[in-house]
Amino acid sequence: MPSVHRTAIVVGKETTEGVAVNGGNAMLAYNLEMTPLETEQFTRDPMTARLGSYEHMHTGLRGRIAFQIDLTPPKTKGSVPVFHHLLEACGYKHIEVSGTDIQQYTLDNSITATLTFLVFLDGVLHRFTGARGNLQFIIKLHETPIMQFEFLGQWKNPFDVGHAPVRFENFVRPVIVDSHSTSLMVNNLAVPARLLEVNTGNSIDYHETLDSKNIILSNRRSSGNLSFSVGSVATFNPTMTISTNSVFNHELKILYPNAQKVEIKMPYTQWHQHSLSSENNQWFHRVALGISDSQTDSSPITLELT
Repeated sequence: MPSVHRTAIVVGKETTEGVAVNGGNAMLAYNLEMTPLETEQFTRDPMTARLGSYEHMHTGLRGRIAFQIDLTPPKTKGSVPVFHHLLEACGYKHIEVSGTDIQQYTLDNSITATLTFLVFLDGVLHRFTGARGNLQFIIKLHETPIMQFEFLGQWKNPFDVGHAPVRFENFVRPVIVDSHSTSLMVNNLAVPARLLEVNTGNSIDYHETLDSKNIILSNRRSSGNLSFSVGSVATFNPTMTISTNSVFNHELKILYPNAQKVEIKMPYTQWHQHSLSSENNQWFHRVALGISDSQTDSSPITLELT
């Protein structure tokens, strides 16, 4: 799987699933990893009078791509972010909150958006169509907040071409996650966190029949991880939480210049797999998060951009 630190990718939303679109939003992707071709193999094994190798035939051609994008609000308040279509293809529904500049994204099983990816690597244009994927938010102390994407798409013939000129869409400069920009509230209490990972948990599968082939999101199991300082043990006792099946409402907020912000909300979260670790002469709790919407009418994960 080839890997590059950063490169330009072009993403377009398809009108018809699996039919490539030309152009789209150009984005700078970090830590891109790509499997240009995945296949299923059929081996012909006829009976012959001699030993030898037989023909291998390939089917179910698809490609896989993973990359990171900065988690930032849109450049202009009230507009959709450049990664809007990426969220849609991961099962997030876009909602414009009336009377505000808030762009809201909630998980929705009815979302059917698919994407075309154009990726230029070493003079070769790789193309994937009908792509759907999974999204993970990674909020780590003293680093910029990122979104980790993984997509599976139908493989198309690559081309030997020069890198096409692209115009990057405007991004807000990312901020460093620290005590000045970022806060995490759990049941309206501040938590001294140093790491929050939130995984949408989509299962991405290639599905083919005699008359169609597509990429489907076959299942979803949202989860996460939270690490916070030992000083919170009196307020948030993970052992008690596990034994009583307590439910927590998590709200993470990242503030940007010009009064813009990013918020991640998880209204129904349970803690489990509690552990303690010592790093740099400090003790930290680490708990796994079970994220669900089974007891609420709201989305298990909501992203709000202002």
